[in-house]
Amino acid sequence: MTRKCFTILSLLAVLSMLFQGRVSVAQQSVSLQGQFYVIWGDPATGVEGSRELYFLTTQQGEQVQLSLDTSILAQAGGVIALNRKPVVVEGGWVEANTLMQVQSIALAQGVSASPQSVIGPQPWISIMCKFPDVPDEPKNLAYFQGMYSSTFPGLDHYWREVSFNLANVQGSNAAGWFTLPYPRSHYIPGGDLDHDAAVHDCTNVADPYVDFSPYIGVNLMFNSELDGYAWGGGHYLCLDGNCGYWSVTWEPPWGYESVSVIAHEGGHGFGLPHSSGNYGETYDNVWDVMSDSWDPCYRGAEDPTYGCIGQHTIAYHKDILGWIAPAQKYTANPGTAQTITLERLALPQSGNYLLAVVPIPGLPGQFYTVEARQLVGYDSHNPGSAVIIHHVDPNRDNPAHVIDIDGNGETGDAGAMWLPGETFNDVSNHILIKVLSATPTGFVVLINTGNTPVSDVGITGPSQGQNCTDYTFTAAISPTNATAPITYLWQASGQEPVTHTNEITDTVTYRWPELGTQTITVTASNEGGSATATHAIQIDTFIPCLTLSGPRSAWPGVTVTFTATVTPLTTTVPLTYTWVVDGQSPITQTNGLVDTVSYAWLAPGVYELTVTATGPDGVASDTTTVVILASRLFLPIALRH
Repeated sequence: MTRKCFTILSLLAVLSMLFQGRVSVAQQSVSLQGQFYVIWGDPATGVEGSRELYFLTTQQGEQVQLSLDTSILAQAGGVIALNRKPVVVEGGWVEANTLMQVQSIALAQGVSASPQSVIGPQPWISIMCKFPDVPDEPKNLAYFQGMYSSTFPGLDHYWREVSFNLANVQGSNAAGWFTLPYPRSHYIPGGDLDHDAAVHDCTNVADPYVDFSPYIGVNLMFNSELDGYAWGGGHYLCLDGNCGYWSVTWEPPWGYESVSVIAHEGGHGFGLPHSSGNYGETYDNVWDVMSDSWDPCYRGAEDPTYGCIGQHTIAYHKDILGWIAPAQKYTANPGTAQTITLERLALPQSGNYLLAVVPIPGLPGQFYTVEARQLVGYDSHNPGSAVIIHHVDPNRDNPAHVIDIDGNGETGDAGAMWLPGETFNDVSNHILIKVLSATPTGFVVLINTGNTPVSDVGITGPSQGQNCTDYTFTAAISPTNATAPITYLWQASGQEPVTHTNEITDTVTYRWPELGTQTITVTASNEGGSATATHAIQIDTFIPCLTLSGPRSAWPGVTVTFTATVTPLTTTVPLTYTWVVDGQSPITQTNGLVDTVSYAWLAPGVYELTVTATGPDGVASDTTTVVILASRLFLPIALRH
């Protein structure tokens, strides 16, 4: 009995020590160094959320999955800064040596955060692997080899066009089918793909038949569904003496049935993240193969052999991969206004800018990108030709969000397509982007980073007066540092519209012949905004109005007639008209609402005429000038006989 008790107590003590040991392992702080990489998962229809898995290959060649909160990733600069680079990770084990809960991550000392360029030949090998319990071979070898064709819609042709012929997949090939050593269930434990087992077993069964040394990437083509996702990114592999990061995709049959999916996953293999709209989704940016790669297919971009054909990726991604030359990338400086010409992103025909970057003040590292898209090449089935704007925050999972101003969740309609005459205005950050015009191969765009919009306007002037009297009104805008020029559109009761261009204030003068309430409206606007104000004046005191009409010029010695007209018709008559005219004797005569005089001047010059009408209702007058021209000059006419 005592021995049994001792044995039980000893067993309990051992179990307690083991348990305590597991707890201590989980709580122990661990520091690892190695290469960080990401694998992205994309569902078949794009309606479900994407998945991102983070891994570290240690300096000893071990694979560790990282449980990594996006806020920690953001503090380190985001996926673009870290992917495929040496890092230092600190955290605690969730599962010893295989899964770590990350507390911090940073680039290793001396490692640049700049993205890695993809230039020149990037040959891939497609390895066709089948599960021993699934006999299907959905496509033959020729299909996979032809997928890399240098003619449309082959991947070599695609990447050459997308990269401006700076990158290609020339030299790519395919091999298989090869039978895996384990059934499908072995590679999908618990319903999730075991990426490590799948890539190692697939490449191992192919290794006796394939020389991997010429390739940078491996497309793993499986003969059955995986876990509902196609996957793309990378993995640490040792293949034919090449140990390090390899671009890798894991493809189910629905993945390789559409070349757009292979382009999407291959983009992940090159290190590209997703882009998106601004709606918390991933696959809603129709302008990017790295988001909604299915959209062109719905618009007719489908090949009878290789299925859906993808569009270009966005300018931000092309810049990440080193495909946009510095001379074709415009970066806006703060407080500037610059008009630039953007060349289309697909099949450009000039050396104009392919990308404009507009830093956002107060948001370090964030910026807008501006690009031109037209219906050519692999962009032929986009929604239309337009300027497309993205807000980029490199710290997000999907750094680039397309600007969709109408907020309706549809990035392929007018809300995301900026056309001539339309303006994107970030008021709080004083950024204005205006599409001025279209060119045969792009758009002319104004980018103003010092723009302060008009936010308010007011009118000052009299609120009471008499008819037939000039009154001046002043408009003043705010803020007073609003970006000039300011356009003022004046409208008033019974008056023609008047437009002025001015600074922070503007004036206009009106008179009204009739009694009543008169309304004045002004709209002040600049490139950033506009404001409208109204003002009323009560014309409640009556006086006669006089209007003087007649010729503005005449020849010497020619008699001309001038007419004085008094309004309104209710004015009490008779009226006494007094005419005072330069170079003539004054004339006084009595008449009704209309009076006329005639004059002739012998000497050239400018003469002023003033007429005053006096009657029971008051006095009214008007003045005009007449120009007497120099003597007529008669030229001789040569007649042909």
